[in-house]
Amino acid sequence: MAEEVQDVKQALNLLFKAGETFEVCGIGVPGKPKAVSAGWFRSHDKAVAAVMPKNFLGTYVTLNPVNAALLARSNEKLTEGISRTKDAEITIIRHLLIDVDVDRPQGISSSDDEHESALLLIASIRATLSAEGWPDPLIVGDSGNGGHLIYLLDDLPNIPENVTLLKQDLAALALRFNTGQLKVDQAVFNPARLVKLYGTMARKGEDIEDRRHRISKILETTQDAVAVPGELLDALAREVPTITPVSRSNGNGSRDKLDVEEYLGKYGVEIKTVKTHGDSTLYVLKNCVFDETHKGGEASIGQTAEGKLFYQCFHDSCQGRTWKEARELISGAEPVQHKQAKEQSEKPRELNPISVHDLLEMEFPARENVLSPWLPSQGSGMIHAMRGIGKTHCSLGIAYAVASGGTFLKWTAPEPRGVLLLDGEMPAIVLQERLSAIIVSADKAPPAILNILTPDLQKHGMPGP
Repeated sequence: MAEEVQDVKQALNLLFKAGETFEVCGIGVPGKPKAVSAGWFRSHDKAVAAVMPKNFLGTYVTLNPVNAALLARSNEKLTEGISRTKDAEITIIRHLLIDVDVDRPQGISSSDDEHESALLLIASIRATLSAEGWPDPLIVGDSGNGGHLIYLLDDLPNIPENVTLLKQDLAALALRFNTGQLKVDQAVFNPARLVKLYGTMARKGEDIEDRRHRISKILETTQDAVAVPGELLDALAREVPTITPVSRSNGNGSRDKLDVEEYLGKYGVEIKTVKTHGDSTLYVLKNCVFDETHKGGEASIGQTAEGKLFYQCFHDSCQGRTWKEARELISGAEPVQHKQAKEQSEKPRELNPISVHDLLEMEFPARENVLSPWLPSQGSGMIHAMRGIGKTHCSLGIAYAVASGGTFLKWTAPEPRGVLLLDGEMPAIVLQERLSAIIVSADKAPPAILNILTPDLQKHGMPGP
C-alpha cells in the first residue's frame, strides 16, 4: 500500500503546482459499475486520503488544472452522482496525453501479452518523437491495461485553436502508429480529459487468470521536464490530411440545413443541451446512439454554420463514427428532409420545356464510352439470359472493369469510374466468391470505387417502393 500511496502523491505533484485545483473521479464500484463519485481538491494529501480506502473500478484525475470555484461543488471530498468538470472550466492546457491501448471487447482487462505490446508501442512512439527533437516526457505511465506518455506543454490558453492542435497531433500519431490491434486513443484531446491516477487499481471486468486486474504505475519521470516547442506540435499536426467539405447547394447559393432539434425529437432522441463550439452548434445527447452506456454529455451531433453534419463521441470505441451511421440508427432508410428543401417541396414543381429550335441549336459534348465499344455515358443496357447462364458473372465483370479502368471479355473501360452494383438476389458470400475469381484473372487491382449493395448486409433490409 505504501508504494501505491507514493505513486498517487507523485502523480499529483507532477501534474499540478502547489495551490492549483484539480478533480479526482472514481468510476464504478462492485455492484454499481456506472456509479460516479467526484471531488475537487487543492490538498494532495486530502486527495490521497479520499481515494485510497475506496474500491473504485477506476480512479482518475483531470489532466489539467481546473477553475478553483469548483471547490464549492465538493470541497476536498468525494461526492457520488455529482456533475463533473466541463471543458470550459479548465484554466490552462498543460499536458498532452498519448494513450495506447489494445483493441479488445469493451469492459474487460487486457491480457499480459496485450498489455506488454501496448507498453512496447509507447516506447516506440517516445523514441520516434525524441529523434524528431521532442523533449523527454514528463511521465511514462502504465494505465494497468495499456501505456501512457504525458508531455509537458507551455501552459497553453484553453481556446479552440489549441484544442484542435492537440486533436490533430493525436490523429497524426494514430496515422503513424496504429496497427490492427494497437490504437492511439484520439479522444483524449479535450481539456477536461481524465487520466488514470497512478497508484490506483484498474478493475475492468472480472479478475480472471489471463486478464488480471492491475495497479496503474508511474514507470519513469523526467526531472526538470521542458515543454514541447510549439513548432514541433504544429509540424506533427500538419501530417493529418486536410479535407475540405463540399457543401450541397440548393440552387440559390445557400445550403440546405437540417432542423436537428425537430429531427431528433421526431425519433425520440433526447437532447441534453445545445451549445456552440466555434462556428458549429453541438446538440449534446443524453446517450450515445451507438452505446447507451456512454452518458454524461460525451456524445453529440454537430452542425456547422454551412449546415454540414457530424457525429462525435469521446469514447475510444466510438472513434470514426459518422453522421451517416448515426442517421441510419436513428431514422433508418427514411429520407432526411432539410429546412429549405422541406419548404420548397411544398411548392408546385416547375417544368421548363424548350422549343425544338432551341434544342437543335444547343451544343453538347460528345458522349464518352463507359465501356467501349457499346456502353456510352448516360446510356443503359440490359443483360438477358436464362437462369444459370452467367448473368451475375457478366455483371460483376463489367462492374469490375469499369471501376478499375480495365478490360472484360473484349470490352475496355477508358478510365476508372465509380460503380454501385445493386444485387437483389445473391447473398454476399456468393458475390464474394465470384468477385475473388474475377480478381485472380483481372489486369487491375481491386478498385476502392466499386461498391456493392446486397440485401443480406443491410441492417434494416432493402427499402420498399
